[in-house]
Amino acid sequence: MSLLDTYIDHIVKVFPDLLLGSMVTIEVTSLGVFFGLILGTISGLGKLSRKKIFRYPSIAYVDFIRGTPLLVQILLFYYGIPGLFSNVTGRPLSIDPILAGVIVCSINSGAYIAEIVRAGIQSIDKGQMEAA
Repeated sequence: MSLLDTYIDHIVKVFPDLLLGSMVTIEVTSLGVFFGLILGTISGLGKLSRKKIFRYPSIAYVDFIRGTPLLVQILLFYYGIPGLFSNVTGRPLSIDPILAGVIVCSINSGAYIAEIVRAGIQSIDKGQMEAA
């Protein structure tokens, strides 16, 4: 059996698992973008607000999330929060990996969408805004 045949046999064997993994990736990504769109719209409007109670938390959220890598956010959420919870309360906390992925992807995409919403609203000319 040649090396190419060995590779092809291996690919055929793991292909169903790769398809399952791609379906989970699509589910996590689409849910993350959906909830991120909601969170980003709220945060983007909060950044444009004249009230400090809305503006400053939105600015802090967007700057912190956009300033840290996604992998760091995933590790902090999946390992950091349960560790902190167990240190404070003395009880263990377990987070479902899929749920953690959806939450972190939502938070991350929400920060980027907030900037898109803010920039889109600020790009409208003053005369256009008054006309509307």
